[in-house]
Amino acid sequence: MPELPEHEARYIRDYVNSQSQDDEAGLVQKVGSRRVMGRVHDMYDVHCERSRWWVITEPTNLYLQDDFPEVEQALIFHLGLGIFMAERSRAELPEAEEERVSGAWRRFKQALSDMDDAGHPWARNPPALRLRHPAVPACRCPLGRDGRHLHRAPHPIRHRPL
Repeated sequence: MPELPEHEARYIRDYVNSQSQDDEAGLVQKVGSRRVMGRVHDMYDVHCERSRWWVITEPTNLYLQDDFPEVEQALIFHLGLGIFMAERSRAELPEAEEERVSGAWRRFKQALSDMDDAGHPWARNPPALRLRHPAVPACRCPLGRDGRHLHRAPHPIRHRPL
C-alpha cells in the first residue's frame, strides 16, 4: 500500500485514542479498502502500547485484533453491525414529521412490522402490497383538469391504448 497521508493517520490515531483507555496509538497502517454496496470501507492496522486494533471506516469503528485475528473477519462483523443498526432505526421519524404524516406513517410502520414477521415471500396479504399505500396520503396530489385532486396515475400497462 502507498504511504498513508499524515492527516489520515492522525484522524485514525485520534479516533483510537478517544475510544481506548490508557493505551496510546502509535503506528497506523492502511491495509486495504473495500467497496461494498456503493460505500468504500477503509481498513487500518493500528499498533498501540498494549494492544492492536483494526479500524474500519463508513462509519468509523475499531475492533480488537485479539477478537478478530483477520481484518476480513472484522469487516464482515462491521458490515453486519451496520445493517443491524440501520434496521433498528428504519422506522424512526422526528415527532413533528410523524404528526404531519401520522396515518401514512402508522401504515408504513405496520408494513415494516409485517415484513419482519412474514415467514414466506409469497404469504397471503403480502406486506409489499400494503407498503405502497402509505405513501399516497403523504404526498401532494396534483389537480386534474376539472380541479379535483388526482390520487393515482393510471397504471402504465392496464390503461395503455390498443
